[in-house]
Amino acid sequence: MKSNIRKFRVLGILSLPLAALALAAVLLSMNLGTSSPKASANLTAGVDFHISALSAGGATCTSAGNAKGTCTIGLGSTFTLTAFLDDISGLAGAPPAWDSAYSVTVNYTGVTTKASPGPVAATVPDLCDVSAPASGVGFVNAACVIFPGGGGPVSQTYTGEIWTSTFNCTASGTLSLLHDKANTNINDSGGLHFEGGPDLLNVDCIPATDTPTPTPTSTPPDVPFVRKLPALSNVFLTAQGTKIPPQTCVASTNVATLTEAISGPIATSNPKNELQDLAAFEFEVRFDSKNVCVNLIPSAQWQALVAAGDAVCVVRDKDSSTLEGIAQIGCVTVGKGVNSDGLELATIEVRPSPELYSQIRPNQDNGIVVQILNQGCELADEQGHAVPIFSCEDADITFRYLEGDIGGPGSPSVPQGPNCVVDVFDAQNVAFRWGVHLGSLLYNSFMDLEPSGQVKGDGDIDIKDIQFVFGRFASTCANPWPAQLPANPKGVKP
Repeated sequence: MKSNIRKFRVLGILSLPLAALALAAVLLSMNLGTSSPKASANLTAGVDFHISALSAGGATCTSAGNAKGTCTIGLGSTFTLTAFLDDISGLAGAPPAWDSAYSVTVNYTGVTTKASPGPVAATVPDLCDVSAPASGVGFVNAACVIFPGGGGPVSQTYTGEIWTSTFNCTASGTLSLLHDKANTNINDSGGLHFEGGPDLLNVDCIPATDTPTPTPTSTPPDVPFVRKLPALSNVFLTAQGTKIPPQTCVASTNVATLTEAISGPIATSNPKNELQDLAAFEFEVRFDSKNVCVNLIPSAQWQALVAAGDAVCVVRDKDSSTLEGIAQIGCVTVGKGVNSDGLELATIEVRPSPELYSQIRPNQDNGIVVQILNQGCELADEQGHAVPIFSCEDADITFRYLEGDIGGPGSPSVPQGPNCVVDVFDAQNVAFRWGVHLGSLLYNSFMDLEPSGQVKGDGDIDIKDIQFVFGRFASTCANPWPAQLPANPKGVKP
């Protein structure tokens, strides 16, 4: 390293500003005595850590992707555990960056620690002004403070290895990343950020002579699954003509467009050991008809087959069926040697009902999540044999307003109500109502934005509501500030 690069130091705190001292004190106090994971609150997508174990013999296993991994290591041997920062794409900035601190805690059972964790000086750039390793019964922790003397926090885009620790393999045990406000996180000007679920790593300590010899098996062909893309999405609500809600559900211009598609090419064989093709499909979409309506459209390739007389498609949806909360589509080819080589099956258009517009207001973290559920996904080849699929996946759509987008008074060029930008019209509209209370003719609950949460508003429009709008000035649906990520109720990896 260059001579002017700051070194990692364990307690080099005296030379730091008061803000750095306070942050260092918080980091040094993290997780003293914690031994079991806690549920995280206010999780922020796009921040991802993982842990990886490396044995003395070179065997490696990892927990990456919030998945459970298993590592087999010789009984009595040592192994090195490394913590990684993988993904910061959910943070603000272009490119995304963090600027203050990180803290990573690993809980363990069954194995024993030999050394407290420390920064990986060989691979980590000049990050830490203070590094604070800690250990106790069943946990190890390392934290890092970034606060150069005489200046503010430095924007960091670094990802990769951040600390290592050494363990003895004494018995079968479990290592896990701990996710909550005091443990595994990144701290920047936007606050604390976490990932969406625990990373677990099982370490099986077995005698070296008992290492099983794997029996070679043939690799089965890949079985595709049917999915909706994107699995998570936002739809921002806007004014519809002279009114905020549309006259009918199908008339709404706010629409989520999903693609129903096969995840990969078909590689399976029929009972005659012939490679299968795609000659027919059907699926059913289920949804809450009180909140949304759904239209189904065959893909461009299937429409071309229909136009050529080589296929027939039947659709039952909002335009052609009286079914409540159910939409269905099925397509079959006609004749011999006709099949679809494309992976896309259909387009799913999801629009909000008029009632949904009035159920929310443009306050903090607003939105209603609508699940679009797949059911009865069936694929068939030319001879009618079923094409196996692994699963039939769902999608979640968050219908919401841009925070602070209350809309202006309306004019020929500016529509009345929300328009996907927080500008002078929103600011003037809420400022005009400063001081009014519930019961006043000027009071509008749509502009009563604070406090947010379970109880919406407080019955008046005061300085907090005005600041809520002014603090989001120039925010747009394409680039909302603060970020409004799609809700992820089932913990889907985006």
